[in-house]
Amino acid sequence: MSRSRKTAQRKLALDLVTWVLVVAAIAVAGLRIGEFANRRPPSTLEASDTTRVTNYSDYADGHRVGPPNAPVTVVQFGDYRCEFCKAAAPYLRDLPTTYESQVSVVYRQYPYPGASYGASVAAVCAGRQGRFGAMHDALYAQSDSIGLRPWSAFALDAGVSDTLVFNECSQSSLGDDLVVRDTMAATELGVTGVPTFLINDLLVSGFHGPEVMNELVEEALRRARSSPTSFPRTYRDSAGVRVVESDAPIWDSESAWRVEEAPVVDLTRSGTGDMHFFSLVRDVLRVGEDRLVVADGGSSELRVYDASGRFLRSFGGRGDGPGEFGFIGSLVLLRDGRFVAQDLAPGGRGAEFEVESGWTASFQRPQGVYPLTQPAPSSFIWGMEESWVDRTVGSELQRPPVTLVRLSDDRRSRETIVTVPGDEVLLTPTADAIPLMGRQTHLVPAGDGDIVIGLAEDLSYSKIDGHSGTVSLIARVGSVSLVVSKEELDVERRTRLGPNPSPTVRQIMTDLPEPSRKPAYQRLLVDTEGNVWAGEFLGLARWHDSQKWYVWDPSGVWLGIVETPPAFELVRVGSDEVFGFRRDLNDVEHPQVLRLLK
Repeated sequence: MSRSRKTAQRKLALDLVTWVLVVAAIAVAGLRIGEFANRRPPSTLEASDTTRVTNYSDYADGHRVGPPNAPVTVVQFGDYRCEFCKAAAPYLRDLPTTYESQVSVVYRQYPYPGASYGASVAAVCAGRQGRFGAMHDALYAQSDSIGLRPWSAFALDAGVSDTLVFNECSQSSLGDDLVVRDTMAATELGVTGVPTFLINDLLVSGFHGPEVMNELVEEALRRARSSPTSFPRTYRDSAGVRVVESDAPIWDSESAWRVEEAPVVDLTRSGTGDMHFFSLVRDVLRVGEDRLVVADGGSSELRVYDASGRFLRSFGGRGDGPGEFGFIGSLVLLRDGRFVAQDLAPGGRGAEFEVESGWTASFQRPQGVYPLTQPAPSSFIWGMEESWVDRTVGSELQRPPVTLVRLSDDRRSRETIVTVPGDEVLLTPTADAIPLMGRQTHLVPAGDGDIVIGLAEDLSYSKIDGHSGTVSLIARVGSVSLVVSKEELDVERRTRLGPNPSPTVRQIMTDLPEPSRKPAYQRLLVDTEGNVWAGEFLGLARWHDSQKWYVWDPSGVWLGIVETPPAFELVRVGSDEVFGFRRDLNDVEHPQVLRLLK
């Protein structure tokens, strides 16, 4: 049987399943699509329109707009040919902005069979390319044309970039599965018509106008705030920048994420031979569903393994040829599945690779530009330029400026984005020294064109637009002490001195001032879902300890703390796994993938 025929039969079967589920639900209630709002004026609300739901969080899995851990989540079950769903659309679109960081909206599909069902599939398929919102708007704006125009025409209106992928999704099980999942959830919840809303634990039948809906949302906010959890304060500063301040995490003991210590795969133990011995691991990256790539600094190789850890092939190496490096740095995963490796030296070489075929192209970074660590998939290559230390200042701490740059498509030129204070350095009578607990600057591309900037002076970060350099968000946690004890300083100093320091090194360490506060974090990462991770400062003395990571959601709300295992260096975070390497007692490096439980 051909693939197209199988697909058609599967789609017909799914349409029939959906039709049976929807019609059965409507028959029980004796209602038609949209009848909730037809029975009386939309602004009225009766007791029969609402029901309390105990396991309401189980139904908030759909296309979300707003912070994932907002105090209030409004879930809508809708149909794109329902006039009352269309009437609710502008209200829902504005809701997360009206209640900044306090309310999220989740869209779920509950279509009538036929063209409505096809519209829902089109919406979720557009969502697979990040265009759900635009498709959602396009379908409501042209609801009279649903069933008359091709879905690809709506996709073009919504700015879907790859219509071939969109068409494949809309004609296969990919979109069907999501719509059937939503329909099953609606049936299980007892939804019998559209629109239906779940405002936290309150199930509301029909759209009753903005005023009534706002009252229900504000009631849900009051109920949420009366719980022991402390919610963040959101405001705009004098420059109009959105500021989110948290004193306590959103997570409780049950909802907190955690990292399993036992690895899903350990590439040192998954095989034997030179390709399973690592030295100075720079990065661990998943490409696609079943390939792992390790950037090994000792050999400057890129090593490719399957999902079980079996070695497949290697690229690169130390040298001056195509795809070779002096000393390889971290990797950049491009949106199209290729990845980029670069020399660590300023103005060094870079190369692009395909995971199966290897090297495809080389480039030379602009003079003086260092590569940036980019933990999230990106459409751009970013870099950093450093400034010289000002030697006229005298013996005191300095943060010489650094400049964020974006490389051109051919990587040969750069565009300056923003300049910020750089890493702390100290001028001593004998040398330029790294402070005892120096603050470092973190420039972390978020993958979507934004850049997260952290100076580690307090537990906060800023998010800027990667094109204009303007600040869009400041997020901070105000309840964490950074006071450092004399004992901590002494231990850090002894560790840095080592067993047999030279007189010069001993003098430099003696000249270093003792800080009263430690850096707020040692590493800053952005995961594949846009959450920001800040790893507590361990220094050299505690490098083998487990590390606490403060996690913010994309809107700047502090979610809570995730702890990584002892001696594990975290380099990347996916949706349900983390990547990094661990040093054992023999100082052998183990690139690993660990499971992230949410």
